[in-house]
Amino acid sequence: MKNQLNDEEREKLRLENEIRKIKLSLEKGATFMDDPDTPALPPEIENDFLNYIEQFETMNENSPKLSVYDKLGRPYFQSFKEISDDQIENELHKLCDLMAQNGIAIDAIYDVDDREMYRFITEDLFEEEFYDMTQIVGMVTHFIYEEFYPNVDEDIKKSAEEFYSSFFDKSKDYYKYQISSRDNTWFEDFRNAYTDFKTKSFEILDYSYNDEGATLHFDIEFLAFLDERQTHHFKGKGIMYMDNNYWSITKVDFPKAK
Repeated sequence: MKNQLNDEEREKLRLENEIRKIKLSLEKGATFMDDPDTPALPPEIENDFLNYIEQFETMNENSPKLSVYDKLGRPYFQSFKEISDDQIENELHKLCDLMAQNGIAIDAIYDVDDREMYRFITEDLFEEEFYDMTQIVGMVTHFIYEEFYPNVDEDIKKSAEEFYSSFFDKSKDYYKYQISSRDNTWFEDFRNAYTDFKTKSFEILDYSYNDEGATLHFDIEFLAFLDERQTHHFKGKGIMYMDNNYWSITKVDFPKAK
């Protein structure tokens, strides 16, 4: 049993896992991220994970490709234009239940009107082709509305607000996943210069974007503590710059400290 392995057997399994990851990378193009801040998985759990990946890849190569509509059995459905306002929610629920019974899920990051979601499923998603992976027990094919209709405005605002809420929390490093990998030295230096922060307010004033990225203007107030007696007070307008890779933060200009 894997949970009864001794140290020698566990080390042997770890080496086997490394070889399998190399093989998957070379043959399937798989990418395995090693984060030094994240504890390594026990080799037993990692082995189960690799087994799942290999099973998935095998199924993916041998599975038939078909449309969502065919997978659902080509059901009869009304046009979104023909359904009354008091029935659209119920019809959407029935459609989602049918999809769930066939191992297909649909979700949205932001609020989407019931009628629009019904239209999206019946006019767009039904035609989408995918590999049927239902041979794997518990496998669900998941579609996201925003993968078809990105909501750039909400993405930009969400990125800015999440950066604000995480950057000033010294107990967490989540902000590292929100900034661009191109140059994060300034962010580290600014945070390390202070022992703690106290946020007071953050308001997005306006923003603009193009194919290169986004520029967002904001109004902010926070306290930055050098020690128990010295505090810098930041209050005023600032600018946040983002690239177009998931709108990650590349640079932030805070107002001058008082």
